[in-house]
Amino acid sequence: MKNLSPYWFLKDPIDTEHKYYILMDFLQSVEKDLGEKKYSDQIQKLTRVYNDLKSFSKTQRFTDKTIKSLTQDEIDRIKEISDLNSDNYVVEEIVDYSIILLEEFISKVTPYLEEIEKSLNFKIINEKILCKDRGYVILRNNKDKKMKIYSWVFSIVKVDEIEQVGLLLGELLDPLPDYTKSDKKIQDFFIKEIKNFSKHSDCFIVVDLEKSKGENEISFDLIKERSIDFIINNYKKYLSIF
Repeated sequence: MKNLSPYWFLKDPIDTEHKYYILMDFLQSVEKDLGEKKYSDQIQKLTRVYNDLKSFSKTQRFTDKTIKSLTQDEIDRIKEISDLNSDNYVVEEIVDYSIILLEEFISKVTPYLEEIEKSLNFKIINEKILCKDRGYVILRNNKDKKMKIYSWVFSIVKVDEIEQVGLLLGELLDPLPDYTKSDKKIQDFFIKEIKNFSKHSDCFIVVDLEKSKGENEISFDLIKERSIDFIINNYKKYLSIF
């Protein structure tokens, strides 16, 4: 699959037709890979390009997720290019038309997105205390018999010199947990290995990938991305109660 840099539409030449062909080339490569059931990278990159354009259209900034993935040199370069093109109506035209093209394309790949959602099962252990601002999430690939564990916490983070509430995830690497289908064994692992973990005051979320799907189709990165959405949405539901 082909890649687009975050500021592909700001690079020379600033020409509507030229950018149209660049975007269409990218979308054709996405469609080809989706047809081969290679979902993970394609969906993530497609979403990133679309969200960045929407954000830039409204605020002249990329999404926080993209900004955090860039080096300071890249951020400075983007700001420099953006400033140079701040009054360029062609850039605005390219952004607006690209958003329309992407929305049309995304509507065509909805069945793939639905298949991904149906392939993931979310389960909360100790749901009553999901209202806490921290916890653990277990990503489980049952076909390849692999498992990853992340701790998560809401915290104040600085993005482009602006303080915001962010969800931080850190992968548990030592000790490495063995794959298991037993939620009780996972809980026993936490009690044994995680200092101050209590089955009465801590919660964890288990995300199971259905057994027919392997990592080559739906990667841990994509499962992690969907898990972040799940945690944030559930936390917002809790906050909305008050």
